[in-house]
Amino acid sequence: MRDLYLKNKYFLEKNHINTQEHDACGVGFVASMNAKPRRDVVINGINALKAVWHRGAVDADGKTGDGAGLNIEFNREFFEEKIASTGHEIKENQTLCVGMIFLPRNNFSEQERCRTLVEQELLNNNFYIFGWRQVPTNPKVLGQKANDTRPEIEQLLLATEKKLSDQELERILFSVRKKIEKRATEEQLKDFYICSLSSKTIIYKGMFLAENISDFYPDFLDERFISRFAIFHQRFSTNTFPSWELAQPFRILAHNGEINTLKGNINWMKTHEAGMETNLIDNIEDLKPIIKSGNSDTASLDAVFELLVRTGRSLPVAKMMLIPEAWSKKSKIIPKAHREMYNYLNSLIEPWDGPAAIAACDGKWLVAASDRNGLRPLRYTITKDKLFFAGSETGMIPVAEDNILFKGRVGPGQMISLDLDKGKYYNDKKTKDHLSSNPIYKKFSSNHIELSKTLNEIKEKHLFDGSDLRERQFLAGFTIEDLESIMHPMVEDQKEAIGSMGDDTPIAVLSSKFRPLSNFFRQNFSQVTNPPIDSLRENRVMSLNTRFGNLENILDDRLTEQKSFILESPILSNSQFKKLFELFGEESVQLIDCTFDKNNKNLNLKSEINRIREESEISIRSGKKHLILSDKNISKDRISIPLILAVGSIQSYLIQKGLRKFVSINVQSSECLDTHYFAVLIGAGATTINPYLTIDSIFQRFQKKLFGKFSFEECVHRYIKAVNDGLLKIMSKMGISVISSYRGGLNFQSLGLSRGLVADYFPGLESKISGIGLSGIEEMIRKQHEKTFSENIITLPIGGIYKYRHGGETHAYQAKTIHLLQAAVGKDSYEMFKKYSSLISELPPIHLRDLLDFRKNNKKMPLEEVESVTHIRKRFGSGSMSLGALSKEAHETLAVAMNRIGGASCSGEGGEDANRATLRENGDNANSRVKQIASARFGVTASYLNNCNEIEIKMAQGAKPGEGGQLPGFKVTKEIAKLRYSTPGVTLVSPPPHHDIYSIEDLAQLIYDLKQINSKARVGVKLVASSGIGTIAAGVAKAKADIILISGHNGGTGATPQTSVKYVGLPWEMGLTETNQILTLNNLRHKVVLRTDGGIKTGRDVVMAAMMGADEFGIATTSLVAMGCIMVRQCHSDTCPVGICTQNEELRKKFTGTPEKVVNLFTFVAEEVREILADLGFRSLDEIIGRTDLLRQVSRGASNLDDLDFNPLLVQADPGDNPRFCKEKIRNEVPDTLDKQILLDILPTIKSGQKVETSYTIKNTDRTVGARLSSYIVTDFKDNNFPEHHIKIKLRGSAGQSLGAFGAKGIKFEVVGDCNDYVGKGLSGATISVRPPKISELETNKNTIIGNTVLYGATSGNLFAAGQAGERFSVRNSGATAVVEGAGTNACEYMTGGCAVILGEVGDNFAAGMTGGMAFIYNPNNNLSDVINPGSVVWQRIETEYWFDFLYSLIQRHVEETGSNYAKKILDNWKLSKESFYQICPKEMLDKLDNPISLKEPEKKAV
Repeated sequence: MRDLYLKNKYFLEKNHINTQEHDACGVGFVASMNAKPRRDVVINGINALKAVWHRGAVDADGKTGDGAGLNIEFNREFFEEKIASTGHEIKENQTLCVGMIFLPRNNFSEQERCRTLVEQELLNNNFYIFGWRQVPTNPKVLGQKANDTRPEIEQLLLATEKKLSDQELERILFSVRKKIEKRATEEQLKDFYICSLSSKTIIYKGMFLAENISDFYPDFLDERFISRFAIFHQRFSTNTFPSWELAQPFRILAHNGEINTLKGNINWMKTHEAGMETNLIDNIEDLKPIIKSGNSDTASLDAVFELLVRTGRSLPVAKMMLIPEAWSKKSKIIPKAHREMYNYLNSLIEPWDGPAAIAACDGKWLVAASDRNGLRPLRYTITKDKLFFAGSETGMIPVAEDNILFKGRVGPGQMISLDLDKGKYYNDKKTKDHLSSNPIYKKFSSNHIELSKTLNEIKEKHLFDGSDLRERQFLAGFTIEDLESIMHPMVEDQKEAIGSMGDDTPIAVLSSKFRPLSNFFRQNFSQVTNPPIDSLRENRVMSLNTRFGNLENILDDRLTEQKSFILESPILSNSQFKKLFELFGEESVQLIDCTFDKNNKNLNLKSEINRIREESEISIRSGKKHLILSDKNISKDRISIPLILAVGSIQSYLIQKGLRKFVSINVQSSECLDTHYFAVLIGAGATTINPYLTIDSIFQRFQKKLFGKFSFEECVHRYIKAVNDGLLKIMSKMGISVISSYRGGLNFQSLGLSRGLVADYFPGLESKISGIGLSGIEEMIRKQHEKTFSENIITLPIGGIYKYRHGGETHAYQAKTIHLLQAAVGKDSYEMFKKYSSLISELPPIHLRDLLDFRKNNKKMPLEEVESVTHIRKRFGSGSMSLGALSKEAHETLAVAMNRIGGASCSGEGGEDANRATLRENGDNANSRVKQIASARFGVTASYLNNCNEIEIKMAQGAKPGEGGQLPGFKVTKEIAKLRYSTPGVTLVSPPPHHDIYSIEDLAQLIYDLKQINSKARVGVKLVASSGIGTIAAGVAKAKADIILISGHNGGTGATPQTSVKYVGLPWEMGLTETNQILTLNNLRHKVVLRTDGGIKTGRDVVMAAMMGADEFGIATTSLVAMGCIMVRQCHSDTCPVGICTQNEELRKKFTGTPEKVVNLFTFVAEEVREILADLGFRSLDEIIGRTDLLRQVSRGASNLDDLDFNPLLVQADPGDNPRFCKEKIRNEVPDTLDKQILLDILPTIKSGQKVETSYTIKNTDRTVGARLSSYIVTDFKDNNFPEHHIKIKLRGSAGQSLGAFGAKGIKFEVVGDCNDYVGKGLSGATISVRPPKISELETNKNTIIGNTVLYGATSGNLFAAGQAGERFSVRNSGATAVVEGAGTNACEYMTGGCAVILGEVGDNFAAGMTGGMAFIYNPNNNLSDVINPGSVVWQRIETEYWFDFLYSLIQRHVEETGSNYAKKILDNWKLSKESFYQICPKEMLDKLDNPISLKEPEKKAV
């Protein structure tokens, strides 16, 4: 099996298929707080690792894990005995060191070579070697895959007699190990890896199950194994053949997360290597490269951590350098000294941005820390007997309640630390107070100059006008459409232009029109393995701050000696750009002309790129600090180098030369107009950008008085604000918060650039299908130049990229094609449909599949022998458009039609009326077979999830992946508000991420939840085609999904920025084939149904999709056309003229769609599929699924392309003995929960109608308790209408994730102990109370009792918790009532209903995007304004008796439910304490309340 895997992996990688894996995990540590090594630390570390088994993955063999391990101190006495057994004796004056090493197991010559290499380097550094110890292992506990890849595991025992400090010795061992690794790489030694080489610590890890670590490594059973700490890690990889080497912990840290900025960080580390020096290392070259090629993201992060701590930085400082908190916009809540420290450290090195929970140790400090957004859970407990537990979950180690001193959590950007030598604990504030006292931070701050205020007060100027301007606009590719539909709204509305209905134009490489180079780049985005960010409502964690000044040596503090300059944004107007470089001075600035003489036959694009590269190098070596790349010298005789190409070429060249750190790259561009172009330039390495031609174009329209009252300066500022917000949104799709980490990271996918060009100028960018090269680009720009200056330009081209315009860009949906299709389905004419199909096929190439055709190898099959239309139609779906995006009539028409043919209609994310499941008089059924669960969780209740046979988790949408959505209040009718559990007329926000899916193990948890609430439905996951989608899909399959949908970039949408429609995601042809290949590689393809959608219009499309690997097919936009859509693309404005995408009752009357028309469409497509199958000689679709050998590329595209190579799409992985498709469409079952026992115990009593009370012990591994019971309540007992607390379940201990998820009315969960994340997720009427045991001495309001993302999407019910909640408490709460005694960041975010009472402190960004419901906060310190997000709410002290009484009654019930002494004191002093409460109410609710919050007109506050 491994041989087949390796064969497939090699074959796929050779053909440019991305096989890079992602991972997630459970992580933490156990530590002694008395500075003494203890046996119970090791035992508890092992047990904690076993308690997070569910955060890892298990192979089908039941024994192979994705990786687990422990990092502990080693015991000298234990190893002295092992040394003695070799005939040696360690002397008192010798310091013992141990290396834990993986060696090639089956290649004995290489094994020996590895040993020799290690010994030589150690002897060269005066170490004494005692010998090698074969580590005792028990391979019987391994699965087949783990055993097949098992290395030879040995320990090298050595010593030194040098009198060195711990730090000095660790530094020498670090240098020695780096030299060994360097030589091993040079000699290409395989399967060789040094887990640890240290005088203090040792790492035991491997691909066993977490529970088997001490069985596999019997060393752990030895009582002499004692330590002051034990760091543990359990891995969940998207790959089913992960390696032993990638198991964690690594040398410094164990990490649960994913580095979103990895590409940029690696590039900048290469830059930092130039000039990196320290007197602590004899030869700094021995350490390079710092990051080994092919390292995982965590291994790369660990390498930089190790570099910093081994060269003199303390571990806490290294954490703040690499994983800082969000500080730049939080002056009210972060002390000045802390901000000065961050300002310095973040000027030194770029943040490694992305979800992260780390446990790390450098020998002196032990640290647990979180990323700036707190996207991975970290809970901790401190005990009276001096033990310190921290990890992904609470309850990993049972601790007697009377032994607990404190229970807390590590919040966003926070860190807790332990000085191991002193046994002294520092909380986040004390750690940072201690570190920020360094005087260099204040000194640096005094040399820090903010330029934005100076530049914002300058009068604006334009540069070109008249015919000169028009020629430049034409040459840059500007169209009338660009100026009117893209640029104008950016000025007028101060935000990006909005579009709808997706993209049906050719991708740039297939277009016959001139397309700027930016169009060949597709934005990356996050899905599953890390979350996107909401750049609007979580703006406080994001920054466009742009720094100037040399990147100094990261290993010392010389940076304090120079002045540092900062801008708030990298986008500069004409006057700002001019003023900035006047400030810097002529002597520090070099202008590089990016134009060349078109008539000089000795000059071409390649030679000119070489010229500007050389000029940049000479400039830097002569002392210039700022380069300006400008195309202003364009003229009739001078052609410009595309500035994306110019920036990419100089960035890559300067990195290669080690010079990039010494200079800024500033761009003066005629080509920039939309935000995507700016993003590409910055991603390629630009520091600042001046879009001078767009600013001149704004002036042109300003002169015509097209911007009303705005001055020219205001117009420019509004445009730049729109660009800035657009850049933040693009970064946020990737989960990247700061532009310094985005810059130079090339976070894109090439779609149509040649591999050679990418390798030369954009190294690291993926270019799977190759495409246009340097010569082709030169031909393209010369043609455009010739066209510009060979004729008198009177007007700009019409455009037609965004909306069909005669003479403009090709669109698949044109008046002709729309009319033909609608006539065909309306008249039930297959003949007309064939004409429509022919017309589609005759269009110029739009999709990749248009350059493919079928190989006809077989004899034709009689049509009557091909599978029936009826059977084929069952494979079809009509997309997942919500009621809200669609009108009620359109939504129900689709559902009725799909139910008639046995296909799949999906509810979309807006909920669905349960009455639709009732059969109509004519026998029709309007119930959607598939119920969707999206990020907003609108209408997701226990009943909703049980009214289907399939549940779809929408991770992303083809037209706008990485983005959320917003349904404006005017579209929220009474009906929609009822379905979504909100208020009519109030805006509804869909967050960009699922707030319970920040990682692959989180997705596994949601799948687990859904399979508990519905024990029969299959669960699908909707993904969007992107680079690396295959490995993500493999992780989804391992997470027990049953269906995976790959959506193409050109799917429809109700509303999204135009740049998202055009420049995000990939065609499904690329995503589908990669997914099919990687699933096959990982032996998973036959276990999941693979679907695809996005622009599928004909039977030919369906057959091609099947050959590329799809089992099933979605046809959504074409379904809308069949119902009457005429593609006016104004869905977002609620003005659909045919009543499909509108809630306007008058317009809905114009709807003419019928189920018959939709049925006809799918019938015609199925009939065409049959005809193609017959022509190819096949009886069924099953026979061709995954058969890319039946496709051939019939065109290489335009003549100016280097090579458009579809081979990567058409290569096949060998499935071995498994079928190429999902033969048995079964449900992949998951383990049972505690509910199994609960149901056995109480079901008979429930059936009898009696009240029930029962109790159980609960552990952190008992997850989703109550969901299966709730499923019974809403199905088998749906008519019983149980009263509150009819079924009472008492639980004692630490509840696992998702306690009470989708809990139904009638159930009460009473927890004595604490809970992990997702308590009350989707709560549907149940009551949950959580309190510490009566024996507990904890102050409830100061200790954490429930985890993150509590009450996510709850629609009704109650929660009472005597303690603090974690981050994102009550996020997207639609109707539950809750009382807690404190909450973390982002509480009540996106809330649309219900009530939240918080009797204590709240974290930053409270009430962001809150548009409904009510909140109360006990805030005697009167500092709520420091942490509240004022965008959508008002806040005030309570004014009316009604709301005083309402609040009092809730707190009184909280006391009754939890016995909270803290809450009781508030009630006992009500006359005083009630004056300390704030009432928070959404602005949109003020005129909709039955009981106003004020007797006077409320003032809308702002901060």
